[in-house]
Amino acid sequence: AASDVYKRQMQQWADEHGIDRIVLEVRSGNEPAIHLYRTCGFEKIGVRKNFYQFPREDADIMEWKRLC
Repeated sequence: AASDVYKRQMQQWADEHGIDRIVLEVRSGNEPAIHLYRTCGFEKIGVRKNFYQFPREDADIMEWKRLC
């Protein structure tokens, strides 16, 4: 599946750059992106109220952490 490819590529990139943690914001209503991030191991850790404008919308804060 495409999500498996993204997951492997992200892990490889993180390994190559010594990255242990990634944090991002995504529009709360962007379900396809949220689903993709979740399949890559991201978890929702918070919300930024009214983060986006035009249209005004919250942002979900998502985090990925290296497991080992």
